[in-house]
Amino acid sequence: MKKEYKYKCHFCGTIFSLSYKNRSKSGKCYCTNKCRANDIKKNHYTICQECGTNFHINWSRQNYYKLSFCTRQCYWNYKKNTGYGSNCESLKNARKNANSKEAIQKRIKTNIKRGYFMPDDILAEGLTFKQYKRKIYSMTKKIKSELFKIWDGHDYYDNEYIRDNFELYKQHGDYPSIDHIKSIFIGFKNNIPPFEIADINNLAITKRRINSSKKIGNYKGVKSK
Repeated sequence: MKKEYKYKCHFCGTIFSLSYKNRSKSGKCYCTNKCRANDIKKNHYTICQECGTNFHINWSRQNYYKLSFCTRQCYWNYKKNTGYGSNCESLKNARKNANSKEAIQKRIKTNIKRGYFMPDDILAEGLTFKQYKRKIYSMTKKIKSELFKIWDGHDYYDNEYIRDNFELYKQHGDYPSIDHIKSIFIGFKNNIPPFEIADINNLAITKRRINSSKKIGNYKGVKSK
């Protein structure tokens, strides 16, 4: 006859039995997964900085942001009233001029320079840059799971172990992301077929902040593209 161990649910107080010892580092034990989820949720409530509402927040967001807001409206009200994050007058003028012809042309030039954009009259493999990029992203997505299976957990560029970084908020700079070693922009400029850029041998996993950097060769400890 198997030995049974009696425990008290940390959340609801129910006495229940297990056929094995509780080996949780925290010492907490739950009778159901629902009780576990409710206990985790209970511990991640915070106060909205603007209206004082008590609301649930993802634990990674709670650790990542200094201030928390229950809605975007509360965020903008707080920003308007306090000038949090930037000069309100400058922000107001920036929004007013954001859609002027000069601003749009300036953004286009900057994006072309950084490799985010190419005019629609330039084609590669019969595709505009937007279509070319979309096709590569689609092909990359199909082999994403295969890439993560063979990944050893280390950052391709600085060799730091980052497999555990999936616990971070997705927009965190250290969250793992897929990078195209030979970039999409370079592929488009050199008329390289999309399947070569999306090939698994041209994919690497690195931290989001490194992937976002267009001066990746200057990053300390990083392999040059």
